[in-house]
Amino acid sequence: MAAISMNESPSTPLLREHQCVWDQIKIIGDLTAEPQCDTHEILVAFRELVDLAQAHFAHEEEAMNDAAFPGMLLHQRDHEYLLRSLRDFIAALVDTAEPPPSSLCDNLQSWFDFHRRRYDEVYLRFAEQRRTSGLTA
Repeated sequence: MAAISMNESPSTPLLREHQCVWDQIKIIGDLTAEPQCDTHEILVAFRELVDLAQAHFAHEEEAMNDAAFPGMLLHQRDHEYLLRSLRDFIAALVDTAEPPPSSLCDNLQSWFDFHRRRYDEVYLRFAEQRRTSGLTA
């Protein structure tokens, strides 16, 4: 199976959700790159990212559970790590009211790329093998 590219048109609900999360990260990147960025706008964008990621992770974890995916626990832990990190960051941003560094978006993109390669592609290969062998996803 080819690597998932965020530049391709997503063809499944989970991949479309990946695209929504990726797009939200780009929005945050655009906001933090502005010289006079608005901390409130950034907070709203981060909260929306948490909501999008949480909904996507729930759908992904449900699919993995239904497929009896053996790598689900590690995959789920990485989801929990990101959500916890985002919530901690939001709390710190509220406390300091200082705009985040523009490099933050690079960190989010790096996490997303790593997670996609390390966890999502493994699950998608597993689901595809099950589908092609006649087993339910």
